Amino acid sequence: MDFELRHTFPHDAQAVWEELLTEAYEAASNAQSDLDRVVLGVEERGGERIKRTRVTSRKELPGFMAKAVGAKHLSYDLEERYPATGRVMHWTVRPLVVPDKVDCSGTFEVREAPGGCERLVKGRISVNIRFIGSKIEDAIGAELRAGYARTAAFAEKWLAQRLP
Repeated sequence: MDFELRHTFPHDAQAVWEELLTEAYEAASNAQSDLDRVVLGVEERGGERIKRTRVTSRKELPGFMAKAVGAKHLSYDLEERYPATGRVMHWTVRPLVVPDKVDCSGTFEVREAPGGCERLVKGRISVNIRFIGSKIEDAIGAELRAGYARTAAFAEKWLAQRLP
């Protein structure tokens, strides 16, 4: 399943990019989310900043998903690759359970748009579990859309308090 999520902000793209990457924003955003995050490491390699984070949802998985993956909560390692220049981050998710059956990756970008900027998240989720893979993809997609809508609302308030 491919997905694309867009949110606009009435601010300069570079200023939004920089603000959304601050430790203060990340901590505040995490505090209001349904996710626990632990940074596993940050390194600079080949002109890129690479950040690895273990993410665990506080919400229980729906019954069919929990049974299929053998866990009550979704946990995954998130790798984010930030180039030295530009405003596009590449991300990859590797679930802690059934990692060989799930492929999830994409980009997070902040770009200029009329009246300000647009946050564009593009990705692909592929779950290769017989009979229910597409149902799991749909459930993950619905949760992603809801989560990004919540973070967009939070980011809008945060940015309004900090940017002209």
